[in-house]
Amino acid sequence: MADQAADSAPHRSMFVRVGMALAAVAVVWLVSYVIQNPDLLHRVTGPGFAVGDCAHLGASLHGSEMEKADCGTAGKAAFTSDPVYRVDSVQKGKNGICPGGFEHVTFSNEPEDTTYCLTLALR
Repeated sequence: MADQAADSAPHRSMFVRVGMALAAVAVVWLVSYVIQNPDLLHRVTGPGFAVGDCAHLGASLHGSEMEKADCGTAGKAAFTSDPVYRVDSVQKGKNGICPGGFEHVTFSNEPEDTTYCLTLALR
């Protein structure tokens, strides 16, 4: 009996080590996947901007991106190369329709499946 208990302990620890190694591989794979697909987080967390938020629009390798901005700097940056926009409405779907006009901008965010209606923030 004592021999059986002594023999099963190394086997159990081997299974525990294999299980922990598989869990570690799964965590590394998941983190790598999220890093390579950052838009996945937008689908889980929902739209990143709400009505009244301010944002800059910037170009990137993947198209345009909205970045949070301080609404207090809106008047200073209104007619610079990096103006500040205020979110007037958030619409579900990437093909939403916003009002037109010189100061209005429609920003379609495909990964979030959201359309943001923006206005140049002057104050």
